Amino acid sequence: MGTPPSGWEPPSGSDWWETQRQRPGGPPQQPRPSTPPPFPPPQSGGPYPPPQSGSPYPPPQQPSTPQPFPPPQPIPPTQPPAPSAPSAPRRRRTALIAGVTLATLVFVGLSAAAITLTVQDSRKEKPRDTLLKAASALGSARMLTYSGTISSTTQTLTGRVKVTKGGRAYGPISWSGTDATMLAADGHVFLKEPKSAWMSRMQVGTTDAALLPDGDYWGAVDTTELGIDFKGALSPPAMASVLRRYAGLRTTRSETTARGRKAIKISASDAAFYISRTGGHELLRYELSFPKIAADVTAQPVSAGPAAVSDVMADLGRLGDAFDASRHAKVAAKPEFTSCGTFGRPCTVSVKVQPDENSPGPARVRAYFRLASAQNGGGKVFGDCQATGVVAAGQSQPVTCTISGGEWARHGADYKTVWVYTAPFQLAVQPQDVPRMQHDLANE
Repeated sequence: MGTPPSGWEPPSGSDWWETQRQRPGGPPQQPRPSTPPPFPPPQSGGPYPPPQSGSPYPPPQQPSTPQPFPPPQPIPPTQPPAPSAPSAPRRRRTALIAGVTLATLVFVGLSAAAITLTVQDSRKEKPRDTLLKAASALGSARMLTYSGTISSTTQTLTGRVKVTKGGRAYGPISWSGTDATMLAADGHVFLKEPKSAWMSRMQVGTTDAALLPDGDYWGAVDTTELGIDFKGALSPPAMASVLRRYAGLRTTRSETTARGRKAIKISASDAAFYISRTGGHELLRYELSFPKIAADVTAQPVSAGPAAVSDVMADLGRLGDAFDASRHAKVAAKPEFTSCGTFGRPCTVSVKVQPDENSPGPARVRAYFRLASAQNGGGKVFGDCQATGVVAAGQSQPVTCTISGGEWARHGADYKTVWVYTAPFQLAVQPQDVPRMQHDLANE
């Protein structure tokens, strides 16, 4: 055990040394004089401020004589203070909040991705799939309305044509430059046109034409004149079939608009279909090179009921008087007075008529009569009447009617000679055909 350096006094008197001597290991070793401490002890008034609380060095004492210092401990590397450990409940709450936030972000991200993929998938839908979905949508259509141009090899229709599920077509059109209403049903094509158009179409002479009152008339034209099979080409089932057929052909897809709506255009070499991008793949427009068709399309659902075809039904009821423009009846004998004792009194006239030789069976023939002061219906006209009869093909049959009142009653007695003139016209349908066509339309 060494001795203290000279001149050093224990801080608490002589007892301190004895106490240290009695401790195991003896008093603390002092640093060797040749190895000065790395940090000199702080002096009063020295360059170092007094240590703060929590310093690794004990506060120095201020003895009158220098005191020995224990060997300084190495200073640990500077590190950021460790965060205090949170309590268990706070840790669980933080983890829960973080988990909910992460789940929310993942859900929002997946939702956005799903929406994006849905939009992209719709826009990238294959033309085949688009056509097939449009065809499927037509399964619930009661009627399709075509607004535009529909042509054939011989005629061009411009207007608005409704085509029912059963293939009946109806609507206002422009036909060969003349405004008309068309009704195609049960193998017939009927037009409602002014009298002048019919007289020209049937090549009726001026004298015969004079017997018909002015106005619009329904008449049937030869189906080959139009050349359009509405049932087989433009009805909802037929159009669905067309869409399915083109789904198997080479087509291209582009985006456009039709009827003011965003549409997908599916184009083939001779046709184009405009199908809505929203609203259930609705067919908006149809274009065909031959026969020429360029029309907007509107579907009427089956749920619309009888109201959808009420106008068609009403005009079907007027077809009983429709002319048959493709057949010409004729007079088989001169007209005559059947009973006409005194001019001015009711007078019955009669004529034998015969249907067109190409009539397939019994035909309805309507004869128009006129009493006049001159031959061929000229001069003063006293009155008119009409009569209709059903005549077997290749045979003739008389039809009669009675003229009374009016000019005949007022001035008939003033004349000694009166002429009767008649003009026959063959009608297109039999009386029983009209209710049958109405029934078939109602039960499509």
